[in-house]
Amino acid sequence: MEEALRMFLALNSLLSVNGRILRIPCMIDAVFDVVFFDKRLQGNGLAVFNSIDDQGCTLKCAENHKCTSYNYQWMDKTCEIHQKHVQQDNSTDLLDANGWIFKTTNYSNKLIGPTCNSLKPCDPEDLCLDTCSPPFYECIHCQSLYPELKCIKQADVDACASNPCKHASQCLNKSSDYECTCLEGYTGKICDIDIDECASLPCFNGGTCSNQIGNFVCQCFQGYTGIHCEQDIDECLDGAHQCHTKAYCKNTFGSLYCECWAGYSGDGIKSCIDVNECLVSTHNCHTNADCTNTDGSFNCNCQTGYSGNGVTCADINECTDGTHNCHADALCTNTVGSFYCTCNDGYAGSGIACSDINECTDGTHNCHADALCTNTVCSFYCTCNDGYAGNGIACSDIDECTTGVHGCPLQTQCINKAGMFICTANMAYKKPSKKSSQHIVFGIDLVSEFGNDGNRNGAWEVCAFTATSPPPWWQVDLVNRVHIGMVIIRSGTTFGQWKINPFSISVGDDETNGGRSNPLCVSDQTVVSGEVKEMHCGQPLLGRYVSVFIDREENLQVCELEVYQGVSLANKISCVDWYRVGAKNNGIYAISDKTGLIHHVYCDFSSEPNFVWTLVTSFSLANNYLFKNKPLYENDPISEYEPNWNSYRLGFSVMDYVSSVSTHWRATCSYPGYGVDYRDYVRAKLSEINPLTYKDSICKLVELINIRGHNATNQWVSFWQDTELFLHTDSDLNHCFLLAKEGSVASEDNFGYHETINKDFSCTEASTSTTQYWFGVSV
Repeated sequence: MEEALRMFLALNSLLSVNGRILRIPCMIDAVFDVVFFDKRLQGNGLAVFNSIDDQGCTLKCAENHKCTSYNYQWMDKTCEIHQKHVQQDNSTDLLDANGWIFKTTNYSNKLIGPTCNSLKPCDPEDLCLDTCSPPFYECIHCQSLYPELKCIKQADVDACASNPCKHASQCLNKSSDYECTCLEGYTGKICDIDIDECASLPCFNGGTCSNQIGNFVCQCFQGYTGIHCEQDIDECLDGAHQCHTKAYCKNTFGSLYCECWAGYSGDGIKSCIDVNECLVSTHNCHTNADCTNTDGSFNCNCQTGYSGNGVTCADINECTDGTHNCHADALCTNTVGSFYCTCNDGYAGSGIACSDINECTDGTHNCHADALCTNTVCSFYCTCNDGYAGNGIACSDIDECTTGVHGCPLQTQCINKAGMFICTANMAYKKPSKKSSQHIVFGIDLVSEFGNDGNRNGAWEVCAFTATSPPPWWQVDLVNRVHIGMVIIRSGTTFGQWKINPFSISVGDDETNGGRSNPLCVSDQTVVSGEVKEMHCGQPLLGRYVSVFIDREENLQVCELEVYQGVSLANKISCVDWYRVGAKNNGIYAISDKTGLIHHVYCDFSSEPNFVWTLVTSFSLANNYLFKNKPLYENDPISEYEPNWNSYRLGFSVMDYVSSVSTHWRATCSYPGYGVDYRDYVRAKLSEINPLTYKDSICKLVELINIRGHNATNQWVSFWQDTELFLHTDSDLNHCFLLAKEGSVASEDNFGYHETINKDFSCTEASTSTTQYWFGVSV
């Protein structure tokens, strides 16, 4: 369109549009009726023009035409419209007077319009031009789009002379009118309307907008600045913060926050307090290093027995690097963080000091328990005791009862013991007895007393008989509760097994209904007519009444019943004896002392690998007053026949007997609830410290110790026991085992006495908490 206009203006004519005179100087005179301008060289390029006629500058559209200009100037290679003296190619073409080359081959043209004249589509202020493409006209604003057009207003009145535009806006005079160019902030025909700039929400980040005359002002929210509050204020850089001197200032959008330096804690404003990393366990010290707090940080130093930078610590092998202090006749054994010394075989002492020992007196020999140890220089030899046979290291019992060399009187029973025998009395002999019913045969009242009068004749007239109903039983009252291990029954020579087989025997404290509800010693037994049968209860039963009964309506004949203590317990003097015959389940077992008396004890076969333990005392914190002032070397039995966790202690002779076949002792806390988890626990060799002989307050070597989680192996620990003190240690005052001092209370007692308690120690954490002492042996 622009090129068409230029060509249109190339014609000389005057046009009058709406009172304006358009001065259009034509640049060339048309030679032909129709002047066709096609292409012209412009700076090495071709410009395409439409064709116009010479009559009134009417636009016509060419079809299938070609008109090419090759004119250009040699020197600067630019096209000059009015240049006449130019280099020409294609000289056969027609050259007009002004330097144009025309070639009219295949020329044709078509008149379009007059569209502008017929339709009058343009505004009166604009110029309408016909075009060659739809919609075949174009409206041209003469002044704004094409300033080169000379628009002259006829009889123009200067409308700006009266200064109609407000607020210093610029007035532009127009034909019969004016136009105001408003300054920013104003609008309207005369720029008299103030624009509310706040309506477009120009203030950001929560800023408040205030409209001004021709402007606006943003009141910024705290932390922002700028015309539009678009800029964040970095309070950390401008020093407008109140962070603590030991805190970092961290800028955020519109605000800031304060964060204490590493190693400090607080709100970052009022306080930044040093964090004790050693107490809150945020340090990275090795488990075998000591943590020392510093201002804002901490230091790590490996403990004695370790080397490294504190973050990593490696065990020092004192035995190989020569830094140990073991005796020349001792073996140095390295442990994690330490070492311990053990005197060589034939020597005794702490390992730091060793001297030749008497293996027979200190228990380091390997003689059999039933052998005599004889000490020699740096050695010893063993000889089996009387009543035993063997080489002294292995000895077997000679059973005097079966060989018939015992000589026990009537109404006693020969019981073989380790290396000896004892004659034990028939506890049923002539004790009160009764039966389920009276029975008279041939005028003879066969009373209950016939069943335990000591007469082993077996004839019917000296046997106790019952009627057939109710279900028969016979019972003897031993007067006192005793442990029963064996019963002997005699069958009658007359009637024999017909009147007894099968039968059961019970032992207990319930005399009703023939003792049927009491624990059974034996059941469904048979005995040959006229014979004596010996029966064992498995484990001795404690009770007052021994009953024989049958579960059918038949006469019961008891010719003689004898009752004895624990014959089946020969050689069972501790839990390890039960272990050696196959016992595996923890629980209460019967043992016999040196005199043959039966004791029930609690045996632990499984809590520690390769150990069997016999319980010798147990008491709750609530019952501590019964035990605290009674050292273990005193004879002060409590419920010694009935093991329990709250108030129990074997007599000294039984503890001594058990200790004689033991190698170790241990103390546990609340064993019924915790078992053995090695927390609040101590274990030591009897050769180092024997609770039945120890009367001192010095440091002794233990294999393991744990107090409130503080753990050590092969550790020296000070123990107290005297005439008024039960065996115990004191973690607060212990100058040998300082590790447990952390977390202790003043004068805290551990593993006994319990005058001062710590609820973090599981023996004393509640009134129901319990303390146990055990003797044991490694198996």
